[in-house]
Amino acid sequence: MVAAALRAGVSAVVLVDNASEDPSARALKELERNLDGALIVLRQEENRGSAGGYATGILHAVKEGAEFLWLLDDDNASLPDALERLWSAYLYLGADPRNVLFSHRLAPAFGKDQPAKAPISLRPNAFLNFHFLNVLPYLLRRVSWIGQKGNVGSSFPIQAVDHALYGGLFFHRFWVEKIGLPREDFFVYVDDLEYTLRFAQAGGRLYLCALSRIEDLQPSWNHKGNPWLAPDADEKRLFYIVRNGIWLSKRRATFLPFFLANLGLFLGFLTLSAMRHRVRPALFARRLGLFWRAFQEGWHGRLGKIR
Repeated sequence: MVAAALRAGVSAVVLVDNASEDPSARALKELERNLDGALIVLRQEENRGSAGGYATGILHAVKEGAEFLWLLDDDNASLPDALERLWSAYLYLGADPRNVLFSHRLAPAFGKDQPAKAPISLRPNAFLNFHFLNVLPYLLRRVSWIGQKGNVGSSFPIQAVDHALYGGLFFHRFWVEKIGLPREDFFVYVDDLEYTLRFAQAGGRLYLCALSRIEDLQPSWNHKGNPWLAPDADEKRLFYIVRNGIWLSKRRATFLPFFLANLGLFLGFLTLSAMRHRVRPALFARRLGLFWRAFQEGWHGRLGKIR
């Protein structure tokens, strides 16, 4: 990731070592010495999650005088022209600091010809971004993805969106003063959605830059299917996803009956999927119990790192 970012033209990389174990920590410090100022490694003695890691890195970069920030996950390898494409899009849109862009991420399974797809809008009253109005578009996208048919992307190089992820996010430093840093009490998951929604709420305009491409070097931990039904899924991850998602969904709800209807549909689809895949009843019951505990914590705003 560091080598690819430097090849793309960044002036320096601020890398947050989120309490990695000793072999990795030593390797990162050696890389920092070898790159002689192009890499700054910030060591944290406690894992503060994606939210704490990005908050630390953003704050340090701004204090060091960075005018623009480009956020990348640890497995995001940018293509050589990715930053140049972002900058061209930024200039095309008028060089207005209110514009926030993010790069198109290529999944490992598809390769570099994967068309760009803007994320589905986050609708009010959605439950964990599950909304009955999104069901049909989602199914159509899934069919196109499986069969590699149809126009699953867009030919237009700049697409307006209402939220983004950390990986590939490009913005001017003035946003740090305007909206602050990621919320560390989220720890992991949904913190990037909450953060990028703040850009939009504060008058920012978010765009997917389809020609700026970064490649995910590793598949996502849940790429094999519904993690709620997988026996080996990390239950801490599931807990954070639900707890943080409930917190955010509740604050975006405008009509409680719609919100509850989407909750019911989500659980209904989950139950049908469990029956279809013949998930063991004991496993499904345990996951529902986990879901309910996470729901309660998120609903009542009890966030933070779980021990």
